Amino acid sequence: MNLSITVMTWFLYYAGFYLMQVLLAWYTLGSFRWETLTLATVSFPIYTKAFVNAFTGRDVGWQSTGTAKGHSPYNFIIPQILFFLFLSLTSAVAIWRDMDNGVLTLATAWNITNTLILGAFVWTASREARALRRGKPLSPSPLPEAPVKVAPRTIVARPGAPTPDPIDDDEVALPRRRAARRKEPGAMTWANRFKLLVGIIAVLVIAAAATLLFNQRRTEVASTSGEISAAELAVGTDYGGLVTEAYVSKGDTVAPGDELFLVSSLRLEQDVSTGAVSAADASIQSDGSLLVRAGAEGTVAEVAVGKGSYAAPGTVIATIDQANTLYADLEFVLTPRDFGLVEQGATVDLRLPDERTLTGTVSDMSVETIDGTAHVTMRVDSDALVAEDGGLIQAGTPLNATLHLRDDGPLAGVEDALRDLSERIGLS
Repeated sequence: MNLSITVMTWFLYYAGFYLMQVLLAWYTLGSFRWETLTLATVSFPIYTKAFVNAFTGRDVGWQSTGTAKGHSPYNFIIPQILFFLFLSLTSAVAIWRDMDNGVLTLATAWNITNTLILGAFVWTASREARALRRGKPLSPSPLPEAPVKVAPRTIVARPGAPTPDPIDDDEVALPRRRAARRKEPGAMTWANRFKLLVGIIAVLVIAAAATLLFNQRRTEVASTSGEISAAELAVGTDYGGLVTEAYVSKGDTVAPGDELFLVSSLRLEQDVSTGAVSAADASIQSDGSLLVRAGAEGTVAEVAVGKGSYAAPGTVIATIDQANTLYADLEFVLTPRDFGLVEQGATVDLRLPDERTLTGTVSDMSVETIDGTAHVTMRVDSDALVAEDGGLIQAGTPLNATLHLRDDGPLAGVEDALRDLSERIGLS
């Protein structure tokens, strides 16, 4: 949905739900705090785990206060960090798409909103991590307790073991420094660092694959309708008369010279008797009737005048789809931007009813603008249609088609390079 809808429509469908959430949180807490809504948004890992535990019947204990003091907050928000990275990348792609289409979408707005919410949460965690490394308390220090009076005691000195000399050996000092770094407040554990690294790589791979797929889809347009057609040969007669015989019907295959109709014409009979027309013509019978023959190989697509009907002079009495002339007749509805990316000779994928896919090229097209969109009728030629003429591939068979537009985007070179690489290693 784009922002062409009215503000009132947007308010009724979207703002009502989220406004109710804000009011409910405000009523529950007594004041509005954006941290509450942020925390509710970023708590999806807890909710997901609770749902899984409830679904599987697993009983899990919990505690209200943590026991691991001084650990980095990054140890506990790895899912939020990965989702923040993923939403940041997808928001960039969405903005690129909207700028390319010239229309801002609500999906992009909500994606950016969620990115900002997760970003605020991650930023808060980074502040806490820095405070831990600097030794600053994350919460106010408790008030000092009142001094406790202790009864005086007598201390007796006794001889003890001699104090050892300090050791400056690096072999002993280095392990101590490493142990101190491992226990440094605000540091992530190595296990969580590895999880975060693997997660970041996975997010980058998924985002890159999705972006390439989106870039490919934006250069493809599906047809609204389509069918296989053929060059048509109109069959008619110069002499009007009564069709006394019809030797073919719809769907019959004919060859050049095959008999189609026999027309009895009084005008032709008069012309033969006066010598205006030679009776030696193979199509003219001895009684003056006209034998209509096929002029090309093909399939009878339509019989307009049957036996016993009158055929007017110059009218079409039958239509023949000529053999070896099959092509795809397709219709597309394109935006002005997409229409500007259509090229003569563009590639089109033709999908037959049996899910087979053939490849063709645009040879001709016509366009009509309706409500700001281009309704394009295209003729697509394909050698595969001609080579496989017959059976399922014949005039009238419905088709689904995908038109490939010219790719002028910033990822055009990257996609071409990946396609060439996949062909070289045998993946496509």
